Amino acid sequence: MMSKILASCLTVHLLLTVGAALADGAAILEKQRPAKSARMPASVPRHVMPPDDAPDLPEARGPSLQSLGSNAQLSGLESLPGTWISQGPGAASGGQVENVSPDDEVVGAIHTVLAHPLDADSLYAGTVNGGVWLTTNATDTSPVWMALTDDQPSLSIGAMEYDRSDPTHQTIVVGFGLYSSFSRTGGTLAPGLIRTTDGGAFWTAIDHALLDGEACSGIYAHGPVMLFAGNAINGAGGLYRSTNGGVDWTTIDGAGGSGLPDYAVHDLASDPSHTNRLYLTLEGQGIFRSDSRGLSWTNISDSRITSVFGGADQNNAELTVSPVNGRVYLSVISSGQAEYIGYTDNPGAATPVWTEMDIPCIPSTSGTSATVTGATNATPIEITAVAHPFNSGEWVAISNVTGNTAANGVFRIDDTGDDTFTLRNSSGNGTYTGGGIATRVGGLNPRDKPGGQGAIHFSIVAHPTDTNTVFVGGDRQPVSVPTFVGANDYSGNLWRGDTSVSRGMSCPSPQWQHLTHSDSIAAIPGGGTASTSSPHADSREMVFDANGDIIEGDDGGIYRRTSPLSNSGDWVSVIGDLRCSEQHDIAYDTVSDIIISGNQDTGTTYQKAPGSASWDSLSTADGGDVAVSLNPGNPAQSVRYSSSQGLSYFRRDTYNVSGAPVVGSPVYPTLTVTNGEALTTQFVTPLAINRVDPSRLMIGGENSPYESFDQGDNLVELNQAQGLSDNGFSGGRSIIYGGRRLGVDNPDVVYLAAGAEIWGRTTGLGDLTNATAYPGGYVRGLVMDPEDWMTLFVVDSDQVFATTNAGGSWTDITGDLSGADLRSVECIRDGTRTAVVVG
Repeated sequence: MMSKILASCLTVHLLLTVGAALADGAAILEKQRPAKSARMPASVPRHVMPPDDAPDLPEARGPSLQSLGSNAQLSGLESLPGTWISQGPGAASGGQVENVSPDDEVVGAIHTVLAHPLDADSLYAGTVNGGVWLTTNATDTSPVWMALTDDQPSLSIGAMEYDRSDPTHQTIVVGFGLYSSFSRTGGTLAPGLIRTTDGGAFWTAIDHALLDGEACSGIYAHGPVMLFAGNAINGAGGLYRSTNGGVDWTTIDGAGGSGLPDYAVHDLASDPSHTNRLYLTLEGQGIFRSDSRGLSWTNISDSRITSVFGGADQNNAELTVSPVNGRVYLSVISSGQAEYIGYTDNPGAATPVWTEMDIPCIPSTSGTSATVTGATNATPIEITAVAHPFNSGEWVAISNVTGNTAANGVFRIDDTGDDTFTLRNSSGNGTYTGGGIATRVGGLNPRDKPGGQGAIHFSIVAHPTDTNTVFVGGDRQPVSVPTFVGANDYSGNLWRGDTSVSRGMSCPSPQWQHLTHSDSIAAIPGGGTASTSSPHADSREMVFDANGDIIEGDDGGIYRRTSPLSNSGDWVSVIGDLRCSEQHDIAYDTVSDIIISGNQDTGTTYQKAPGSASWDSLSTADGGDVAVSLNPGNPAQSVRYSSSQGLSYFRRDTYNVSGAPVVGSPVYPTLTVTNGEALTTQFVTPLAINRVDPSRLMIGGENSPYESFDQGDNLVELNQAQGLSDNGFSGGRSIIYGGRRLGVDNPDVVYLAAGAEIWGRTTGLGDLTNATAYPGGYVRGLVMDPEDWMTLFVVDSDQVFATTNAGGSWTDITGDLSGADLRSVECIRDGTRTAVVVG
């Protein structure tokens, strides 16, 4: 008998099966249904690592299920699916935030937020891969959240807006989009939109061929008129318009005099005080205004804005409109870093006048600098600084230059040689006569090398009553900690801007005050918070609630900044029982009955107690693969393996049955390669514990697989001659190590997926061979029959294959799964019967 359970791929709800159906140790990912009773609207020591984007992979893998109960027997397959109990994770304490009440909580990425304009308790959170959630007690210490869209086609939320024609604020339109920091992995983008007219109790799909496959970057809804802005992450991108509530759509692509070129849309915003006026930013083109609800458009960019948009590395541009006087604020992102922030007070004019602001920045505490020996009187200015340490795209402060004084200021630079670099947007004003120091400074999206994360990690919002105040958020604090503003971790980087103050072209700028950390920075009076607090890194959106507080969504969750106009306020968590972690890997500890997970952006987390939805942080930054085994020296104890991105801080922790770590834990294996080349890690480096010998493990390097016989202390490189990375192993994820057949253990058997290939070894030690008969595509999941190592099951994107002779031949068993988007697979045995479970 084959049992089929379809589960959510990057799911944010982890459930453990209980009751007679499954024995101890069996776990599966699945979605939690919304609670019917929810109201509708009317720390542990850890290593510090910066969170980071996962690199683009050929295809991101689905979650793996590693369990000590792999040989557990079912009491009756006919009982599936049994009873499901949510295991979270809810908020995980000890996250990568600073002094945030309560308990430094994190949970997962929030991409978009809707705050009810009249009720500060009502908030909607659009999560990166967990759907839309609602709380109606947002101002409580621990808000209660309800999942609203678990039964919709996708949990990947790109945009969310109220319908402006509904004064009750019960009509909401949601667009799907792939904006995960984990290689943009997510759900289907068809249909493109869903809509509710009752605050989220029921949803209607708005499907159209033009929208299918498009990642939504912005929405406008006003009765029958709707606009869908598409980014080019997956589809072609562009602007789509409907005049009959989403039944029919047309592309606004320059035809019929629309005035809008056909390019991807970064952001779409409406004027709160002007019924028909909208603005959008178009990739590589500029900022456009419409006074006809999106039917026709006018480019309102000035020459400076056009120049910034015209750069080859321009990859985002965000908007906000002041509800006071319609002032438009614009920020343009290049190579993931803010390059322009400015505003106009006459956006309705034929040629609006734009005023540029400084970019928020802080001096580096690492002392990275170079002596200037020349500054050309040219456009742009080229600086000579022998053996300078700067890279293209970084922000550099130039001071004390005489003669060509236009070189003094804060500039984004382009590296032109070992001893030279140019200053973007500069023009000389005289002959250089001497002097000068160049110093690296930290901006909104700092990086040691060019390439911040502003493509998706940037936020901007205008104050609701003070037209001169704007708020911006980048990704994280600079590398060297403590930073100039008192940050001791890679936490949030957010600022308050005052346009009544003139530009200073200095660092720090007189126009900007930090919205986080210390309130005692003499060079930035008025900046900081009361408790040196800061939310998680990677800001995605800021909005104001009805109480005048900022609500901010980022890669760690959702947070409130009280008293945002001064430094008397603080950052506090609004996470409550929200559950939206992006878990790419989980493992189950059968000794202490605890689940551990590797998460994008929120590190490695684990349950505080068996069955608890409250979790704790073992490490921060981006979590790596996790695995659990029995302790080879004491089977009454467990060993948990975890790491951060790139296998950094790889550790093994030993626990007793109570879940408490034993003396001497953790241990950081040396990963010494005794035979072969050095291990080259991956962003998420796959790891597998031998199923029959817990002292052995396999690690999937980008260059080769590695085998250890002493829990990771020493490694042997396999397949040195073949170079499995050339076969796609850098994107491969599934590894099986150790098995049984006819009741006999075989610790030497290995199978691994390398792109669209499966490699294996069934006897002895040494290299793996290619199972060339495998007929499928890129492997998304690979599992072995727990009682027969010759039997394997494999899923690619839409097919399931089986082999009973260790890969010598394969059978397509996809059957009635036609059209499914497959991500993972598991095999469950009940005596002689087998159940194959796919996600």
